[in-house]
Amino acid sequence: MASHARSQCQNGWVSEELADRYELVAVVGRGSMGEVWKARDRVLQRDVAVKVVSGAKQQDPVALKRFQREAIAMANLFHPNVVSVYDVGSDSGRSFMVMELLTGPSVARSLADNGPMRLDKAVRMGADVARGLSAAHAIGVTHRDIKPGNVLEHHKVTKIVDFGIARLEASNQATLTSPAMAIGTAAYMSPEQARGKAVQPPSDVYSLASLMFAMLTGKPPFVNADPIEVARAHAMDQPPLVTSARPEVPQELADLLARMLVKRPEERPTGPQVAMELSRIESSLLGLEDPMSPYSPLAPAPEEQIPTRRRARTAPTPPEPPARPDPAQGVPRSQVTPVQPPEKKRRLWHRTR
Repeated sequence: MASHARSQCQNGWVSEELADRYELVAVVGRGSMGEVWKARDRVLQRDVAVKVVSGAKQQDPVALKRFQREAIAMANLFHPNVVSVYDVGSDSGRSFMVMELLTGPSVARSLADNGPMRLDKAVRMGADVARGLSAAHAIGVTHRDIKPGNVLEHHKVTKIVDFGIARLEASNQATLTSPAMAIGTAAYMSPEQARGKAVQPPSDVYSLASLMFAMLTGKPPFVNADPIEVARAHAMDQPPLVTSARPEVPQELADLLARMLVKRPEERPTGPQVAMELSRIESSLLGLEDPMSPYSPLAPAPEEQIPTRRRARTAPTPPEPPARPDPAQGVPRSQVTPVQPPEKKRRLWHRTR
């Protein structure tokens, strides 16, 4: 087991190291599992984010199992819209996970500081989240906690973080929650989550619709001081139309969110379908071509064709004269076509003085 050490920084502050490699610099976030630190990787000489499980959770076997599952879920996801995991380990009884350091604000911070987003930005970020979720669903991972605090913008790229309560569909994974336990954030949970039922990828689609509702209007579909009442509304009540709170939302976007917010999971569009429709809506908002059109600037570039070497031009070969039949072989002379000699060109002599 690696040693737990402290080192002296240049400014005199005593920093903390994990695994003799990661120098913890400053806390950048806190959650139910522990703290997220900005750290310095001394081996690769780069800044990273380190999620450290708190002391109380270290004694909770269920919490440690969830932390392990989060590491497994994120380590197997290689997608630009999902935060990257670099390393997982334990030092002096403290479990930690090393991740990509994100610089941009979360959607929660952006909404708190600036209010509802521009239409094109909300649609673009929603499409990015749909692509990241589609990649997770393709390997059997359901996030189960899509909300403003778990979506960040990093250099204009949307990133999904915190797979701490993600559900893995592998057959050898035991369930950590009872069937009647609702897990997730009440304001963005799906009806099946609110009822404590098992969730599948359509649950993430519902949560994404609730997230986009908040990005467009500044608040989720159902708002109440009591989380239990909010969960009940998700399970029983008809969600409001986004155009009732923001009339300038395009009708096709309002219709898509309404289909994503239906109560029956099997009637919702899939993650790839949502990503495709949002891409079309974004193109329409920006005045671009349909992204699926071959003439669109968003369409994938055609395969590069290998140029062929052009042959040098040569003079055309004159046709060969027809063969003259041999009368000795029994061909009548009357059938023999005489070959005309080529016509001689007459030279014109110019008188010179």
